[in-house]
Amino acid sequence: MNGGRYTMDADGDVEMSVPQPIYEVITAPRLTSWDPVALNVCITVKASLSAEMLESVATYVIGKSVSDVTDAVLTQLIRSRFAKVDDGYIPDLCPLFRETLSMNVKIDNAEARVLT
Repeated sequence: MNGGRYTMDADGDVEMSVPQPIYEVITAPRLTSWDPVALNVCITVKASLSAEMLESVATYVIGKSVSDVTDAVLTQLIRSRFAKVDDGYIPDLCPLFRETLSMNVKIDNAEARVLT
């Protein structure tokens, strides 16, 4: 019996038009130890950030170019930010914006208004 897009053999089994795929088992690499040096072998801190985020952090937070930023600087920045968070409590950001954000409302473009 023939169907719409497949054919059947004499036993009633569907004849495959494409061979069955062969899957290969892929496992995670084994770590020799759990110290930070061994863990950084898998991926660096710099490589774990997206390109846009790395560029923003390097330019506006650290004040260097992306090529000058090292993993040690990023790790120190992350640890200092986590040290400010107390048991999952994130401080109120409104006073921070009041102190540091300034807008020129005479400019029509919203992005240019904040950046100037």
